[in-house]
Amino acid sequence: MEWSFFDTTGVSVASGHGSSPTVGLGAELSLLVLRYHGFPSGSYGGHTGDAEVSVGPFALASLREAGGVVEGGLAIHDGGGWHSSWGSFDLRVGAGYGQFPDGRAPHLVWGIGYGVRSALYRYPGTHWSTARARPLFGQSDVARLSFLHRRPFGEAHGYELVFGIELSPTFFLPPLSWWRVAGGPPR
Repeated sequence: MEWSFFDTTGVSVASGHGSSPTVGLGAELSLLVLRYHGFPSGSYGGHTGDAEVSVGPFALASLREAGGVVEGGLAIHDGGGWHSSWGSFDLRVGAGYGQFPDGRAPHLVWGIGYGVRSALYRYPGTHWSTARARPLFGQSDVARLSFLHRRPFGEAHGYELVFGIELSPTFFLPPLSWWRVAGGPPR
C-alpha cells in the first residue's frame, strides 16, 4: 500500500465565465492490484522491468476565483514499479461539492494525469530503503501534469476544465537527482 500527498496549481476554465488561477491540496492511497512485465516500465531484467496497476481513494480540495470545491473518489495508477521509463498514467473518477460561477452545487469529476511517481522505500540495497525511509514507509512522491473535468448537477451550471501541475513537496528533498526525476531510483 502506498500513499501520497501533493500541492496542485493550474488554470480553471469555467464554461461561459473565462479562466482563473487555481490552487489546491490532494492526497491518495493506493493498493497494488496487478503486476506485469512491460509498458510503461522499461526493458529492465527481472522484477525491475515490471509495471504495476494500483487502485485507491483520492481526495482534493481546490480554490479558484469562483470559490472552493472538495471532491473525492477512486484513482487508478499505471506505472513502473522500479523505474517508470515512460512515466505513470493516472485516471480519477469521483464526486464533490463546491462553489461554481452560477452557485453552489454537487458535481461529478473525472481526470487524467501523466508524470512520475517515486517511492524511496522501493529501492532495496540503498540506505533510502532502510532507516532513513522507514518513517515515511509507503510514501510515494508525485510530479505530474493533470487534467480535470467537473460537471455540476443542474441545468443552470455548465462545466469546468482544470489544467494543472501536481507536486509532492517531498519530491524535491534529498536524494534529488535527474535519475529520480526521470522516474528511477535515486543515484
